[in-house]
Amino acid sequence: MNQPKFGRIAINGPSFRYIAGSSNEPDSFRLLVKGSALRVPGETTIEATVQISESPSRTRRWEPAAR
Repeated sequence: MNQPKFGRIAINGPSFRYIAGSSNEPDSFRLLVKGSALRVPGETTIEATVQISESPSRTRRWEPAAR
């Protein structure tokens, strides 16, 4: 797992959440997820780039990077 530079990741059971820091700079992180389904083990890597944008309501959102 690569930690984000400006924000932080909160992992709760099978889900995670990105919490933006005080910077509006682009941020990125990488998570390795391991598990199994029907006794078949597997893993995947999630890579995300986050761009913080300020709207009039000051809502922060993230959008996955296009590949």
